[in-house]
Amino acid sequence: MDEVPNPSYSVDVNSGHIPPLKFVWRLQELKTQVKKQWVLRYKIRPLELELYDTVFKSAAMTTGKALPEYYDIPKNYSMMLVNTHPSVAIPWRVPPSVREIAGYHIKLPVPELDVNLKSILDASPQGVIYFSFGTTNSGKDMEDRMRREYLELFRNINQTVLWKIEIPLENLPSNVHLMEWFPQTSVLNHPNTKLFITHGGLLSFIEAIHFGVPMITIPHGGDQYSNAEVAVKKGVAIKLENNQNAPAKLRNALNAMFTDRTYQDNMKRVSRIYHDRPALPTKELVHWVEHVVTTQGALHLRSPALMVPLYQKAYLDLVALILAVIITSVLILYFCIRWCFRRMKQKCLTCKR
Repeated sequence: MDEVPNPSYSVDVNSGHIPPLKFVWRLQELKTQVKKQWVLRYKIRPLELELYDTVFKSAAMTTGKALPEYYDIPKNYSMMLVNTHPSVAIPWRVPPSVREIAGYHIKLPVPELDVNLKSILDASPQGVIYFSFGTTNSGKDMEDRMRREYLELFRNINQTVLWKIEIPLENLPSNVHLMEWFPQTSVLNHPNTKLFITHGGLLSFIEAIHFGVPMITIPHGGDQYSNAEVAVKKGVAIKLENNQNAPAKLRNALNAMFTDRTYQDNMKRVSRIYHDRPALPTKELVHWVEHVVTTQGALHLRSPALMVPLYQKAYLDLVALILAVIITSVLILYFCIRWCFRRMKQKCLTCKR
C-alpha cells in the first residue's frame, strides 16, 4: 500500500518491542525487516508466481479474459481495512488507502447474557474477574500444579471469577465458575466486570478497551507480547511472564489492580479515545467498500510511492550524481596539479641548462 516502514520506529508485530527503541532493538528490527524482505522476494514470490501462472492464468483463459502480470498486482490494491486504532496500538504512518476499523467484529447492541450467567454477575457487587486465554491457548494444557495454584489464589479473594477452561476442576471454590466458552463481549459489557486476565490477543485487547475493562496480560506468543507492552505503556494493564511463577505473581498484580485506581482511570480515558470516531467501525467499513466500488478502484487514494523505485525514493541517483561530480572534480584537479608540476619541472630543467 505504501513504502516499507522505517524499522527505527515501526516495529515488527512479533518482536515485543515498542518505540522509542534502544540501539540494540533498532538493530534487531532492521535485521527482521531485511530478513522478511529477502524471504518475500526469494522464497514467497517465486512460489506465488508459479501458482499465478499455472492456476490463475489458466482459469482466466477459460473465460477469455487476460490477467495483468503478476508483478503489477501489488500496485493494483484499492483499499486495506485494518483491525487497529491508535487507542489499541502504536500509530503507523499510512496512506489514505489504509483505513483503521478496530472493533468492527463487536456485535452491537451487545447480546444479552443468559439467565444463569447474568444472575452470577448481578450477584457480584464486589466485582467480577474474567479469566480467559482465548481460543488457541487451552486451559487443559496447563500444568496441574498451576491450575491448583490459580484456584487457591481465587479461593482467597472477594471477587467472583469466571474462568474459561475446557475441563472440570476438583475442589472448586464457591466464587469460581468454569465454562468451556463464555460470551466474552457480554461478560465484559456487564458493569460488575472489573478485571480481565487475558493472553493479550488482539481481539481480546480491542474488546477490553471497547468496554473499558483493565487487564492483567499473560502473553503466550505472537503479537500478544507487543499488545501487552502497548497496554502497559498506556497504563491500562499489568504484564506477567507466562512461566511457573505466574500464579504467585498474579496475587500481587490483583492487589495492585484493586487498590490503585490509576488503571481504571487510564482505561476510561483510552476507551473514550477509542470511541471518539466520526462513525462506528462497521459503518466505516461499509462506507469505504462502497467508496472503492463507486469510484472504480479509488485510484485517487493510492500512494505514489508504489510507482517510485527504491533508488529514487532514497535519492541514490542524486547521490551517484554528486559522487560523480566530486570524483570528476578531484580527478581534474589532480591532473591539473600534475600537469602544473610537470611544466614547472621542465622550466627548472631548462633554466639549469
